Amino acid sequence: MGGRERQIDIDQVVAVVAAGGWDFGRDKLASFLPCVLWSVENKTVLERMIGQFIDTGVKQIVVCFNGDTEIIKNALPGWMAERVKFIDEPLPVGTAGCVREAAKICKGKYYALYCGAMVMPPDIKNVIPRHIEEASELTVFLHKGRQTTIYDSPAGVYVLDSAAVEAITMDGYCDIKERLIPILWRNGMSCKAIELESNCGAFRNRSQYLNFISGYVGDGLSENYLISSSAIISKSAKLVGHVRIMENVRIGDGVIVIGPSVIESDCDIAADVIINSSILWAGAKVNDGAYM
Repeated sequence: MGGRERQIDIDQVVAVVAAGGWDFGRDKLASFLPCVLWSVENKTVLERMIGQFIDTGVKQIVVCFNGDTEIIKNALPGWMAERVKFIDEPLPVGTAGCVREAAKICKGKYYALYCGAMVMPPDIKNVIPRHIEEASELTVFLHKGRQTTIYDSPAGVYVLDSAAVEAITMDGYCDIKERLIPILWRNGMSCKAIELESNCGAFRNRSQYLNFISGYVGDGLSENYLISSSAIISKSAKLVGHVRIMENVRIGDGVIVIGPSVIESDCDIAADVIINSSILWAGAKVNDGAYM
């Protein structure tokens, strides 16, 4: 890993987040709250992703959102929002279209596109060197364990050279898989597909989100580590399996929490509640006798 990190100039990298918008018709929760604002351990997935980019030294970060960008901008800490350029797209422009619009305001040698709704976004200092090693103009990253064709199970992570960005159609909707890849092939450019080293947890709906959070919570963490010392838990409550209980949670008498479950900070769970494979976001309150 260290060798890979030395191969790139991080100042030449532009991180582009395709943040989507409201997903009407496919998921009720996503219809009211964009997936990039769903929570993982008290932080939105968008905040976690941008924080990772900043921690690895990326200076050029662009977020493309189908809607009023003030919604996602205001959901970020102020200092973090100041480090990001936001593009407000009233209509979808596609994955390649997001990179095209980002390239109009940020110039770099490599453009790393991440679809915004990910539980465990891969380290950009890993994906860029792997792209360079493939010697291709475009690299499509696949879910771990799936690799047969360029179209097989994309994980929502792509790296494009500046030459590939220049080949994107100038206006309108342009998707990487259906439109840009054929353009690159016709122009004699190379497109490669490789697996990520671990699952990034990309999701588009509630069931996928719950599935990846389950894996995240249960990935080698002991139950003692998963319970905050500031949580107040009744002696008659029962915790079964991998249960993540965060700061200042109150759990009442007779409560049963069945994992994998996450109870984020400042939640108040009244008596005789049953929580079964669920996620409670920060500050949630659950009344007596509820079943989740």
